[in-house]
Amino acid sequence: MHYQELPPPPELRGLVHRLWILRGRAATGGPFQRAMPDGRPELIFNFADGFECLDGGSVRTSAAVDLILGDGQAPPERVAGVVGMSRRQLGRLFQERIGIAPKSLGRLGRFQRALRALDANPMTSLAAVAMRAGYFDQAHLCRDFRLFAGTSPSGYRREIRELTRHFLDSP
Repeated sequence: MHYQELPPPPELRGLVHRLWILRGRAATGGPFQRAMPDGRPELIFNFADGFECLDGGSVRTSAAVDLILGDGQAPPERVAGVVGMSRRQLGRLFQERIGIAPKSLGRLGRFQRALRALDANPMTSLAAVAMRAGYFDQAHLCRDFRLFAGTSPSGYRREIRELTRHFLDSP
């Protein structure tokens, strides 16, 4: 894998410390290099290998990520079985390639679904939003909301959200 480190363009210099561009295939058997956080914002553009799994001898990209983000309720054991590895292997590969655990990605996916539901119909009950987004119950939604957004779902509804809409992933 080849990477290029660049200074940000002038418009971003006060906001972003560094840009990274990744290209190519991940080296197998090569030395592992850990990138440690330094507290400064950086943007990474990954044009290199995606998350892969073997499917009948051929490589299938993004299968685990797609399954986890699909409905928000796929347990890591099931995802690991589908992609043909143990739960621990899946967790290590997620940490290496994506930077978070499979369970954390699932939580972010559920949170994004809840944001879209709140934006689409502000009058929908929080219990209905929680159920549609894949949460066990409304309290579960509220805990994740406070963690990821720093506010409650009701507080979010009262805010002006024009900027937030730009950070919602597409369904």
